[in-house]
Amino acid sequence: MENQSMLQKFFSKIGKGVQAYPIPLLLAFLAAINASVEIIRRTSELVPGHTHRLIQLALYMGISFSMMAVIYAKSTKDTKESEKLENGSGILVAVVTYFLLATFGIYQAQIPRVSGLANYTIYAICLLCVVIALYYSSKLEGAGGVAGVFFILQKSFWIALLYGVAVFIGGRFIIIALEGLLGLFIDSRLMEHLAVLSFLIAYIVFVGLLPDFSKSAPPKVRMDAKEQPQILQKLFCFILIPIIGILSVVLLLWMGKILITRQALPFEQLSTVVSAYSLGGIWLYLNVTEQQHLLVKGFRRFFPPLALILLLFEAYALFQQIQLVGIRINEYPLLLIWIFSILSIIGLLFKQEKSYRYLLLFAGVVLVLSFAPVTNYRDLPVNNQISRLRTRLEKAGMLHYDHLSPATEELDWKTRYQITSSIQYLTYQSEIELPVWIDSDLNNPDIFKKTMGFEIVTSPEPIDLSKENIWVELVASPSSFSIADYETAILLSSVEYRNQPVSFEMDGKFYELQWQTKSEEKGSAHRLRILSGEEELLNLDLMGYLDGLSRKYVHESSDIKGEETLLASDLQVPIDTPDFTGFLQLQRVSIARYQGNEEHPKFEYNVVPTTLYLTTK
Repeated sequence: MENQSMLQKFFSKIGKGVQAYPIPLLLAFLAAINASVEIIRRTSELVPGHTHRLIQLALYMGISFSMMAVIYAKSTKDTKESEKLENGSGILVAVVTYFLLATFGIYQAQIPRVSGLANYTIYAICLLCVVIALYYSSKLEGAGGVAGVFFILQKSFWIALLYGVAVFIGGRFIIIALEGLLGLFIDSRLMEHLAVLSFLIAYIVFVGLLPDFSKSAPPKVRMDAKEQPQILQKLFCFILIPIIGILSVVLLLWMGKILITRQALPFEQLSTVVSAYSLGGIWLYLNVTEQQHLLVKGFRRFFPPLALILLLFEAYALFQQIQLVGIRINEYPLLLIWIFSILSIIGLLFKQEKSYRYLLLFAGVVLVLSFAPVTNYRDLPVNNQISRLRTRLEKAGMLHYDHLSPATEELDWKTRYQITSSIQYLTYQSEIELPVWIDSDLNNPDIFKKTMGFEIVTSPEPIDLSKENIWVELVASPSSFSIADYETAILLSSVEYRNQPVSFEMDGKFYELQWQTKSEEKGSAHRLRILSGEEELLNLDLMGYLDGLSRKYVHESSDIKGEETLLASDLQVPIDTPDFTGFLQLQRVSIARYQGNEEHPKFEYNVVPTTLYLTTK
């Protein structure tokens, strides 16, 4: 009876959620249908792909806006009329969003698709709706302020996710069992439909677990919802706080080492770690606001000033990086996270509920900046890179009246790197209109060198290649050459990775060929042997030939770092013995140079032969 009562309470909550948010749930149901149609469309082509995407994004927008509007209406006006109006607004927003995306959000490539900025904008606005809903619901009595509502939202989300995962895993095993029972192969698309159903169920559970945010609802409803289970309190207090404390010490020691040794700040590593540290710390701070354990009090006291110190280090690293390469897609999110983190940490130093609401304000501002015109994640980096590139090209005398010309004098390494960095960033952006003086083919090394007058520079400082590991892949291009002078062509691809003798016939006699790729005997790898009975007619050791290739292509001044296509004749090993003449054609030679701590570098080879051409003397 007790279990039945708990089940009744659970479904009663879900029913109340359906009554409170009917339009968001209706739109979620339509989104699930649209997702299932898209799964079918891949083979039947019912509608164009981008149309499905437009509908899906519009529905996401309608769901988020409608939920935010309902929470706003409940927590402020709390009338039936306002709830109906706010609920219905989601449909209008979804329709308007669809037409706006169809008009301004399509990127016309070979196949029309929704642009990356349009995709991101919808998701960012959806998250902004969550922030606004948090703000208004946090003012309700019994909600526990921003920290309390933040935990309520998390708890509903994780429980709903657990239900969704359980449905998916259970359904997956049922499908597998049915395949075994019926002896049939069930279309893999059924799993995708199951995933859509699981997400829909998870969303229904999420909505149902939200407490009543009505202004007239008893405060106890929200107080019960924000109550943290003991297991979570122990997780926060005895696991996560010690982890972030140890991390704080390690980061401070790292910063101290950088100051003492005066080494360069490692931008990407430092910024990524400090950004994760600050965001994780703010999240944990909000989750332990009401706990009074000694560890929690110590964390709340020491985290904000420690995070502030580390964020100042990150600010210096960001400043140096932006000075060097400007703002790109790598630097942009770290810059926004830093702005949010520094403002939030300063707010936490005040330790007041009002300062917690400022966190929502800061999050909203950062979200708006990330998709607003001019400041969004695409336009700001692109405009910054174009401006920096124009300035450097004009200073180097390479840009005159929108006409680009090669450098007439040797530019310093840093300038060449900055020009290369900007050009590579801009030419790889698919959804922007480049200035007339930037050719999209400049990402080709040969065109870059011809146009700019210098080669691509990929590192901010010259690399001492004598101390670096180098890998080179030499590949024979498909090309024609005369084989009229040779009696026999022996394909070696079948014995490429075998140290086994292979028989072949030439001029009425039988021979054994062995392509030796490995051996216990030092230096005996990459060896070709031909035997006639017990007599060895050919013992070709390729090590001398391979060392010659490494001297030619793997050295400090070589342009080749990676894969290089050569003429087939460049990878032919000549053969001349008292019995035979001919050559061994190689398809591919991989050369790896490992410097290590040795005085002389170590070379390793991997050789792929294709054909042995021979004629008897």
